[in-house]
Amino acid sequence: MYDKTILIVDDEPRTREGLKKTLDKGYEGALQILTASNGAETLEIIEEQRVHVLLTDIRMTEISGLQLLKILKEKDRLPVTIVISAYPEFEYAQEALSLGVINYLLKPISKKKLMEAVEEAIKVYDKNTRTGIISKVVDDSKT
Repeated sequence: MYDKTILIVDDEPRTREGLKKTLDKGYEGALQILTASNGAETLEIIEEQRVHVLLTDIRMTEISGLQLLKILKEKDRLPVTIVISAYPEFEYAQEALSLGVINYLLKPISKKKLMEAVEEAIKVYDKNTRTGIISKVVDDSKT
């Protein structure tokens, strides 16, 4: 059984598979790494199983990365998210950050930066989980 699940979403097969290969190698099979080629596929995966960390391209056909994040946020299903993009436009980064994205990586992504960003995302997920548990315990003890 895997400790965490990471979902990589990119409409470019080479990018998607390259990121998966890097993470598979870096984590030596400790993480479940899934891939999706578009936003619709991503929504299906997230409905079926828990995703802890989402790496998504910002520009994709049909549903953009930003639209995907908005949909997931509305459904209260938004994992800890890292945006990947070939576009350094400030507006994209600004909107992504307003949606709670923890990192914005520009393509091409170095292996080192990818691994650092995923490590940070896992730490954020773990911290959020601990905070949620503590809040629940505190709330339960008040009743």
